[in-house]
Amino acid sequence: MGRGTTFIELSTKELGLFNLPMPSLLEQKAIADYLDTKTAHIDRIIETIKTQIDKLKELRKTLISDVVTGKIKVPQ
Repeated sequence: MGRGTTFIELSTKELGLFNLPMPSLLEQKAIADYLDTKTAHIDRIIETIKTQIDKLKELRKTLISDVVTGKIKVPQ
């Protein structure tokens, strides 16, 4: 039984009474490997998007420069 006034406190003895399901070590390794693979894939996607953003920013700068210097004429 928990004790306390502002929150219920559980002792280590009481926590020991809980049965918590735990995957086997082999299954834990399989889960970790799966997550590593998926996060590596996500990291590659993020890097690709960052590269595309950088290229678009550079293209924008070039376009603005070309318009300002008159290399590209803007219809009025």
